[in-house]
Amino acid sequence: MLSKVRKVMSTNVPRVKSSATILEASSIMNREKSSGVVVVEGEKVVGLITERGLLWKFIPMNKRPDEVSVRDMTFPFFKIGPDDSTKTAAKTMVENGITRLGVF
Repeated sequence: MLSKVRKVMSTNVPRVKSSATILEASSIMNREKSSGVVVVEGEKVVGLITERGLLWKFIPMNKRPDEVSVRDMTFPFFKIGPDDSTKTAAKTMVENGITRLGVF
């Protein structure tokens, strides 16, 4: 039997408001010892910020982290259900070149 996503997923993932700055998002990631944060508008999840995304998207901007909003750096995310198989999750991640999925 295939393992379910719910057995390997992380819970209580750190969150940041889309109106926050990259400095604030980075501070949350450091404080929580997390390589990424979920971006929210109200209670709605609208994307992700990851260490990898910061390296690829923020660093080339050559701006200060308090000058750039999270909204401008948010990456979209792929959704999967907690009862989907880990094989399906892995396939989705490999096919799309991503390291995280949103579980809903």
